[in-house]
Amino acid sequence: VLWTGLFNHYWYGWLARRVPGAAVGAVIQKALWQHAFLNPFVYLPFFYCYQGATLQLSLDEATAKAKAEYIPTLTRLWSIWIPTALVMFRFVPERHQVLLTAGVNFLWNTVLSLTYNS
Repeated sequence: VLWTGLFNHYWYGWLARRVPGAAVGAVIQKALWQHAFLNPFVYLPFFYCYQGATLQLSLDEATAKAKAEYIPTLTRLWSIWIPTALVMFRFVPERHQVLLTAGVNFLWNTVLSLTYNS
């Protein structure tokens, strides 16, 4: 809820102000901000910190888990979220982008759960 609802609401608003419009160039710039900056350097580290805390892992255990899973998770993230971002930034009005993200995020979290918690 905090990430998808609250954070993304402000993030997508910032992107819309920074890179206005839905022309191909703007879509690519927004997708680059999302997937070359936000996801690798903010979202995934936050995800692994949160996961380590909820699983009550020690700092060493959480760090080892993140190191082992980071690249495969980022690759999987890009395979789902880059196409989603391109479609979303091109065709979905800003006011509905968080809603689309929430729906796709449900599928993404299902993939993560099935992959890493068997």
